[in-house]
Amino acid sequence: MFFVQITTIDGNRTNMRKTPVKPLKIKANTPAFELIQLLGDRGAANDFIFLKKPGYFSPNRFYNAVRKLKDNKLIKKEKDKIKLTEKGVLEYARTKIEKTDLLPEGTDCIVVFDIPETERKIRDFLSKLLEEIAFIRIQKSVWISPFDNAAALKELLQLLGYKKWVRIYNGQECK
Repeated sequence: MFFVQITTIDGNRTNMRKTPVKPLKIKANTPAFELIQLLGDRGAANDFIFLKKPGYFSPNRFYNAVRKLKDNKLIKKEKDKIKLTEKGVLEYARTKIEKTDLLPEGTDCIVVFDIPETERKIRDFLSKLLEEIAFIRIQKSVWISPFDNAAALKELLQLLGYKKWVRIYNGQECK
């Protein structure tokens, strides 16, 4: 586990906060890791999709990867179709966001959302997602991160259908 140090200024006082970035549950560059990315990229976060064995997987490696993801409750399987579960979407988000770099000193990725009360489940899921990928809550619906993950997060929110309620910015504090 590694830590990200974020400094915020409240009046004359500086508060230092450390946020743990949770490690991936699936090791990188394994068939299960590649399969999670493939499912996420093909839209399995919203719908069950038909997924045949990719050519670069041997049959055993493919079925073992599917079984591992199913055992870890990262996917749901229905006949020949597969869908990512909520845990699976979080894992997919981690695989995407893990590859991002730190923004220049003093610049943060800012996520602001306004999700209606009727969609409370989505709001709670989004808060959990942001917390999992090293964002810090500034207010109930304002989160910041020192990582350059705006593009990956926009892509993920578009895939999930949450983009209409969320705005993502890279910005600096005015002095």
